[in-house]
Amino acid sequence: MVNTTDFSYLSIPYPASTLYVSTFTFPLSNSSNNASYIDDLFITARGLGSSGTIEFVGSDYPGPVIQGGDDNDIKVDVVLRYGGDQNVMDTVHVCKLDRDDGSSGIGIFARLLLLSYRIRADNQTPTETDGKVTNVYMLDPTALPSFQIVVRLPPAAIAKKTAGPIWLNSLNIDVDRMNIIWGDLGGVLEMGSFVFNTRRGSFNAGHLSAQKATVLSAYNDVAGTFNISESLLVNVSE
Repeated sequence: MVNTTDFSYLSIPYPASTLYVSTFTFPLSNSSNNASYIDDLFITARGLGSSGTIEFVGSDYPGPVIQGGDDNDIKVDVVLRYGGDQNVMDTVHVCKLDRDDGSSGIGIFARLLLLSYRIRADNQTPTETDGKVTNVYMLDPTALPSFQIVVRLPPAAIAKKTAGPIWLNSLNIDVDRMNIIWGDLGGVLEMGSFVFNTRRGSFNAGHLSAQKATVLSAYNDVAGTFNISESLLVNVSE
């Protein structure tokens, strides 16, 4: 991740925070008659340090934010804020992942505790030292990492100047501690399957279109406009 402060449109929760930004793009596919992108996209976030918000930029967003997208890609900016003195990158990993099933996406892995490992004498897999841990490293609990993931479609698509809406076969979001703010993407993005699964997070949809949608959330609420042609499952537990 690159250390930067060039994200002025994002709110900063405390003045001493530092921003780290990683940008990923998922290119246009020419496999169908209409403008179509990668078939299957996912976002995965794990760890107590992986809290934050995922924003899907829609037509209701400010012009400069929309124009920050790429012409032929789905663009994903992962913005990490941290206000502590430690090197947060020792415990946080943000990467692009490709799965065997052909899907691609973003993985965020942010544990708070970094343990030392003892390398076995045969130079094979490292093993944890079963309590004999040295150099235990803990991030400052008063300045935990905070993520904001900004997902942008091509500006022309959001302005509805393309031949038709973008099609995704599936979008799967499986996160531990993140909320979703889904902009107005009516007539912009259509999906075969949408799944959002969070252990602690909310979902607010400006306009979401899919054949099938599943929203599983704990300790928070789900609200918005859903245009679903086949099935919608919403389960919010307390």
